[in-house]
This record gives sequence, C-alpha cells and structure tokens, in this order.
Amino acid sequence: MWNPKYYDWLIMSLLFLTIIAVVPIGNRLDLSTSTLLWLIFGAVVVIGQASLRILSAGLSEIRDALHEIRGLLRDTRNR
Repeated sequence: MWNPKYYDWLIMSLLFLTIIAVVPIGNRLDLSTSTLLWLIFGAVVVIGQASLRILSAGLSEIRDALHEIRGLLRDTRNR
C-alpha cells in the first residue's frame, strides 16, 4: 500500500509542519526575515511539485480507465 501518492502526501505533510516550525525556531535563533521567507518559499515550491506529481498520477489513471471503457464499448459494438 506504500505507493508514490502516499509518499508524496507524507512529504507534503512533513514540509507543512516544517514551515510551521521554522518561524518560531528562526525567531529564537534571530535569523533575518529574508532567510525565513526563502526557507518558506523553498518548502512551498517542493509542496507544489509533489502536488503536481499527485495530480499527474491521478490524470494518468483516469486516462487508463477511459481507454479501458473505450475498448469495452468497441467490443460490445462489434458483437
């Protein structure tokens, strides 16, 4: 049951928690605001890439299902 979709959701969840944790830790370490913004921006980019992979995997499954339905319709028409 451990396929790439679940792996991507795990990565996105961990990055979301990281974004939440970065701000208080950065304030304690006295990091500049621009450093925090770059860290958050990097996390958002990675989350976006994972979301696109999940979306493209879902779309390919839909495409495969449509091809299967088309084949079944063609078989019933030929009978």
